[in-house]
Amino acid sequence: ISGVRRRGTTQICLTNPEAFEQSYSNICELVERDRAKRANGKIPKLENILVAGVSQMDWENYCQCKNCKAIDDQEESHAGSMLYFVNRMADRLAARYPGMMTLTSMYMYSQKAVKHMRPSPNVMPCLSSIKCSFAHPLEMRSVPQNDTFMNDLEAWGKMSKNLYLWNYTMGGAYFFHPLP
Repeated sequence: ISGVRRRGTTQICLTNPEAFEQSYSNICELVERDRAKRANGKIPKLENILVAGVSQMDWENYCQCKNCKAIDDQEESHAGSMLYFVNRMADRLAARYPGMMTLTSMYMYSQKAVKHMRPSPNVMPCLSSIKCSFAHPLEMRSVPQNDTFMNDLEAWGKMSKNLYLWNYTMGGAYFFHPLP
């Protein structure tokens, strides 16, 4: 970030081969642990649905190294480096675990749709409405934050048939709102 490697509330470098391999290893370990629990009856068996969540951390501070920045600049979105990482991960996981889908959160700094890259068929981009105004209908384009969200939703929807939405209809500061 600004030329300095940081610890703490930062994102990993999405073009770093070692970060990719470590992430892949961690996910496989979790999948194998989950499979062992299912085989032992410790958790219920589900249909043959397997989804891995591969997402950014819940804060900003995305990697700005030359490789990540080049992808983000080409895609005109910070979702570029995220999708680069996730597509590679999804393809590798599906080779080991046939039928596996990979869900990734595209929100905060990575919500804006990419220009050229497309999600792999086994990737489920997940958009969040966290910045929307729920005092108005989401499709009300005269509300700037809703307009931005709807533009992103439409763009991601055109490039993925696996689009998933994470809808925030209330926050802790709005304790009078109903919680469905």
